[in-house]
Amino acid sequence: MLLDITQSSKNWIRCLRIASFRLPTAKPKTIFHSGRLEMISVRMGHCRADRAQFRKQPALRLQSFSPVILVWTFLAVPTLGLARAFGVQGQNNNDNDIDAWTVQHFRLASEAQRQNNLGVAEKEYQLILSRRPKFAEVHQNLGIVYHQQRKYRKAVKTLQVAVSLKPDLLGAQVFLGIDRYMIQEFKSAVGSLEKALRLNPEERQAGLYLAFTYLALDSPEKAARQLRKTAQYFPEDVEIAYHLGEAYLEGVRQRMVSLQQAGERSALRHWALAISSEQKGDRDGTILEYLRALAIEPKNVELYWRLAIALRKAGMADLSGAALQRYALLNPDRDLESLGLDAIASEPSGDQAAIAAHKDSYERLWESLPAAERGDAWPGVADEFVNQAIGKCALSTSGSEVEASLKLYRKGDYRGAAEKIKGRITGRPQDWPLAFLQARSYFLASDYDAAEQVVEGPLRNYFHLPSVALLRLEIESQLALRYFGLVVAKEPNSDRAKLLLAKSYGATGRTKDAISTYQEILKQAPDRLGIHLAIGQLYEDEQKWPAAIEELKAELALAPDNALALAHLGHAYEESQDADQAIQVLSKLLETHPEDGRAYADLGRAWAMKQNPAKAIEAFERALLYDSNQHNLHYRLFQLYSKMGDNLKAKTHLAAFKAGEIDKQKKLRAATADLLKQ
Repeated sequence: MLLDITQSSKNWIRCLRIASFRLPTAKPKTIFHSGRLEMISVRMGHCRADRAQFRKQPALRLQSFSPVILVWTFLAVPTLGLARAFGVQGQNNNDNDIDAWTVQHFRLASEAQRQNNLGVAEKEYQLILSRRPKFAEVHQNLGIVYHQQRKYRKAVKTLQVAVSLKPDLLGAQVFLGIDRYMIQEFKSAVGSLEKALRLNPEERQAGLYLAFTYLALDSPEKAARQLRKTAQYFPEDVEIAYHLGEAYLEGVRQRMVSLQQAGERSALRHWALAISSEQKGDRDGTILEYLRALAIEPKNVELYWRLAIALRKAGMADLSGAALQRYALLNPDRDLESLGLDAIASEPSGDQAAIAAHKDSYERLWESLPAAERGDAWPGVADEFVNQAIGKCALSTSGSEVEASLKLYRKGDYRGAAEKIKGRITGRPQDWPLAFLQARSYFLASDYDAAEQVVEGPLRNYFHLPSVALLRLEIESQLALRYFGLVVAKEPNSDRAKLLLAKSYGATGRTKDAISTYQEILKQAPDRLGIHLAIGQLYEDEQKWPAAIEELKAELALAPDNALALAHLGHAYEESQDADQAIQVLSKLLETHPEDGRAYADLGRAWAMKQNPAKAIEAFERALLYDSNQHNLHYRLFQLYSKMGDNLKAKTHLAAFKAGEIDKQKKLRAATADLLKQ
């Protein structure tokens, strides 16, 4: 039974926080499908990997997607009627004389399309084109018919003809971009959608799909920027708010990935993990991660304040008081009463047993921290790397606005601190620490829009710095919560809200509740695209392959050309040892996506199951050709070539496998060394 989602806003926001801060497990992307006169947008799940790594973490791949979000948006199909199609400034080849036969068949086609009799509409438009092959508007309408039939490749070919005949045909450009997106020709989709927006900046669907395409290309910043532009024309549009939340959430995931790569010796990594634990309500994890971060950077002022809050909520008043005293020692400028710690009450949580069990560990970690002296952490803005950079700026401009800004910051007047250095930030490289100070100040003043503007402006060339990644993570997480909160506030019982609930269940491991929520939606709309796929991916996560296969087959019954569903189904068959079905499905996928390295890897394993080493070798070699990061396949090839008696190639692949392992360790050590230098 579907849970009542008209719960308090506080609980809803907690659900959103949980969903927002699930640690990333795959390279996220987006894919959308449509049916009849409605467009269904789908954020897909993950779960693709080499067999040896599958239980540990999903692989990074084109068709791998992050936790599920699905949303329905209605799209009015803009076919051209008689007046617009015939009232043009002439056809190509000066063929402007529209005879009665053409008018009659155009009317029949348009009427059939309006009544969703798409087969008749298709035949009538094709009949017109047999006589008038350069009628751009008819090519457009026929392309839209193919779109409605989910024949996206046919739609692309037909719409390409339309825009070649008439480049300013808005509807054709919009649908060409959408359908290129549908078949994962993302870069081409960008060009078509940008042309559509140049023709009409207020074209809503072009704006939305351009954002979706940017997400598919791993550019959530561009996606959010485009959605904000579109939102200017539709300020009350809940769907745009929803997708803005998704874009910012995608940014959070990317930031978490980059911070995790910094390694165990990164205070910022543990800081990010503490934030994640905090937002999921994991008090034990929050406390441990803040203490681990402080063990690496014991002069990080803000971490003591955050730790004090976490300990107080956990009912550990003595240790919380010690953390607060350390905060006051390192930042003597702050009035402790203004912090309001006394107003924060102990909040029992589900992990009280873990907290009690780890109390001794907390105390040992605390006692292991080195002693501090008064004011020892100046300027105390962020981590040690940023503090040193800001300190140098302040020393080089003594008596300036920088010192005044820092004084306001340390007193807790964050807006004042940000405004004080507005005139000091230029485009010079040496000013980036001041831009960081300003963005951090706006963030702590809860002005997330202003903080984002600074990050996207003066800090845009410094995204590679872990310190900036953490700042972006915090800003984007708050913006994601804001927009998801708007969706829930405006449409508490909508499909979007239900899907946010399902997502929060999935993010916290409540798989049964997530599946139940999706199934409840399916009862109301059994032909909704994407939901069977979402359920199938949840079953994949739990390695329930037969159940996953059934759901993925149900998805493909609705949309046979869904490449993502085919990829997951092929992998599920391979995992369930059904080599014949895996080969059949993966071969179909590779006909339209011949550069999918992960699909070739699955195909190779299926052929290996069939005891066909030659076919397995061919598939694994192609897998490495298109995705060289799968260096574990070198070991599979070493085994296969050895079995075939080709010792030279076997040794080559064994050497490549060993080199890959060494390179992986080198990168890990280099990341640790870079962090220690900072």
